[in-house]
Amino acid sequence: MSTAPLPDAVATAAAVTAGTISPVELVEAVLERVERIDPVLNSYTTLLRGRALARAHAIGRTTGTTPRPLPGLPVAVKDNLHVAGAPTSLGVYPPAVAEPVRSAEAVRLLERAGAVVLGKTNLHQLAYGATGDVSAFGPVRNPHDPARMAGGSSGGSAAAVAAGLCAAALGTDTGGSVRVPAALCGVVGLKPTRGAVGTGGVVPLGPTLDCVGLLTRTVRDCAALFAVLAGRTTPRDTAARERLDGYRIGVPDAFYFDDVQPAVGAACLRALDTKSVSHLDLEGGVGKIVA
Repeated sequence: MSTAPLPDAVATAAAVTAGTISPVELVEAVLERVERIDPVLNSYTTLLRGRALARAHAIGRTTGTTPRPLPGLPVAVKDNLHVAGAPTSLGVYPPAVAEPVRSAEAVRLLERAGAVVLGKTNLHQLAYGATGDVSAFGPVRNPHDPARMAGGSSGGSAAAVAAGLCAAALGTDTGGSVRVPAALCGVVGLKPTRGAVGTGGVVPLGPTLDCVGLLTRTVRDCAALFAVLAGRTTPRDTAARERLDGYRIGVPDAFYFDDVQPAVGAACLRALDTKSVSHLDLEGGVGKIVA
């Protein structure tokens, strides 16, 4: 199974802004890919072809006059977030909500930024499971090997991003439901700090823990879309105002490093400020405090 042939989301949005490709051409190309590949992956529960093309035409008419950060960007939405007029299934049939009248807050923010919702993505039933194998619509398959699971509960969103069936996708994470499928499908998954992204229009699982998260192909894409969802001027806006100077970060000496592949452990260490990190012995599970 081939992975995404398109540029990343930031480059795709820039190409639309520059006029290299029109929103309609972009959306049509991705929809064609979905219809060709998704029968194997089963990442979508509902494909909103008519709605998406109408939206792409509308964006195309205003691209030159109304600047948007994500013009024409084809995105997908986990099927426990409402999209107005489309069923919200939660992976059950008949759908939990047949026809919501208002889209989720995160969906509205992406559309206001110019994104085009292609459809709703499959999920582990009721957003309660880590495999993505249990759904009234059938299991989600991993785009790198369809014989394997995509993870859950946001498995459809992760598989769609990895296979190039959208440029980015919304998921939800209560206890790993973005991060697990992101890891299994080889994409970037972000569970933001609770409250950073509004959960209005999300069917709740654990209301005090639920977060709307992102699945993207690159960290740059994740930052760009998170800036939109969090209402920032730029992806670096908040970081510029709230620096981490003076904070201390604890690196755990157990559990997370007890059973980890060496390459993964090394990548974690590279993400830290190596000038401030004492030696972390992954074999012995020795943890240090990072300045």
